[in-house]
Order: sequence, then C-alpha cells, then structure tokens
Amino acid sequence: MKTETAIQDAIRRRVSIRSYEPRSLERADRAKLEAFFGREQIGPLGNLVRLRLVDRETSGEPPQRLGTYGVIRGAKSFIVGAVADAEDASLDFGYVMEMVILEATGLGLGSCWLGGTFRRGAFAGAMDLRPGERIPAVTPVGYPAKSRSLIDRAFRLGAGSRRRKPWSELFFDFATGEALPARADDPYTTVLEMLRRAPSGTNRQPWRIFREGKRFHFYLARSKGYPKQKVDFQRVDMGIAMCHFELTARELGLAGKWHKGPPASAACSEAAEYIVTWSGS
Repeated sequence: MKTETAIQDAIRRRVSIRSYEPRSLERADRAKLEAFFGREQIGPLGNLVRLRLVDRETSGEPPQRLGTYGVIRGAKSFIVGAVADAEDASLDFGYVMEMVILEATGLGLGSCWLGGTFRRGAFAGAMDLRPGERIPAVTPVGYPAKSRSLIDRAFRLGAGSRRRKPWSELFFDFATGEALPARADDPYTTVLEMLRRAPSGTNRQPWRIFREGKRFHFYLARSKGYPKQKVDFQRVDMGIAMCHFELTARELGLAGKWHKGPPASAACSEAAEYIVTWSGS
C-alpha cells in the first residue's frame, strides 16, 4: 500500500473528528479510498489486515445497529479492519489502519480512532468476520461538521490531545539511557517528531524509543491504571507509532526495515517491553 499523501502535512492536520455532515461520501472520494487500501493488506510484520468501507445504509445490518454509543454524530460511513487474534497482529493492525487514516486526511476527510465505543457485533456482521479474527478498532470517515457537538468537545478536552509528552520522556540514547537531543541538522529529528504526534488511547503515548545510530528500538511502557481489555490497545498504539515513523522516514528518503530481536541494554527500563527495531540503511 503506497500512500500518495504528503505525510508530514497529513500528520500535522489530523485530529479526531466526532461530528460529521450527515451526507454520504462523494463518489470520487470513495473511489480513491477504496483504490488505496483495497480489501486486504499485509502489515510490516507479516500479518494480514482485512479492510472494508462500510456504509450505514447498505451494510446489510440495520443502520441503528452500526452505533457508537452517541460518541460519533452524523457519520454515514466507517472504515472497519479485522486481523488475527495475536500479539504482533495488533501492531500490524495499528500500522495499516493509521496509514489509511492519514490517506483519508490527505483527501480532506475526517476520522477518529474508536476502540471501545462501537457495537462490535454489528460491525462484525458487516465485516463477515472470520474464525480467529477480531475487530480491534474502527473509524468513521466523512466530512467534518462546521461545529463540534458537546460530547465531541468533552472527549477532546478529556483526552488532552494538545498535551503531548516532551522529547525527554519519549526518546533516549541506547547506550546511556539519557534523553536524546533534538538536533536540527539530523533528519531523524523530524521522523521522531512526527512519531511524537501520533494518536494513542487517551493520549497515553506508551512508546519509548532508544536510538543506536541508525537503529531505533521500540519499547512499550504500559500506562499505569490502563484498563485491561480483550484488545491490547497499547500494542495497537505501537503500530500507529511505527506507521508515523516509517512513512515520515520514507518521505525524507531514509530507507530501512523492521525486524524483531530484543537488544541487550541496561539503559532500558525493566518496566518497558521490547516490541520491534527499525534499522536504517
């Protein structure tokens, strides 16, 4: 799946939209979206992610069943993804779905990650869910309303999306464990800044990145008090971070690849869980 969107611009413009104009997607926008993501995608760790653009009126489910418990207003369409029930599959799901969301942003469409505020049963029916699959999240997709609903404003205030963690709490030197400096002459500074802007559940930003030259080791620092659920949303968050990192690196001409294999580093906190490594070439 190759994005045609200017990634840094899309990352800067993307916000969670919960209030939409009550109209269907225009034919051209729908065609561009479906041409972009198709029906199936393979994530960077090799897991199949199935995607479908589901409309309330033609899903085969009663429109009212494709509900979001009042969180989303006016949306006529949703992008639904399904993936195998496995740890690394959650990473691939986050990566692929965020890639689609950034493409939608580039088309001028609104979106919003929904992990726990939608009726899974109805979306599973519309998705023709297969044995061993689950739907970690969905996103509405449509045209943002001119004004936000009260519940929209309340969610945005509660999430604290403008209060992101500083560099010193997210990015570290692999050898020393000290905070990584943000150097203006280093292109990876831009890559990490675009990662810092990635969305995450209640804006917890659970990623911790340890740099070793052109190698970047991704760790998950689980948020205290984060509720345990059937879907490991913080691993989905890590997939979103991977997406921002790779797409920005690619846009800047920085080649590399993902691979597994936990590095040995006394500097990394014992409370953090190794996830994956990006090796630049």
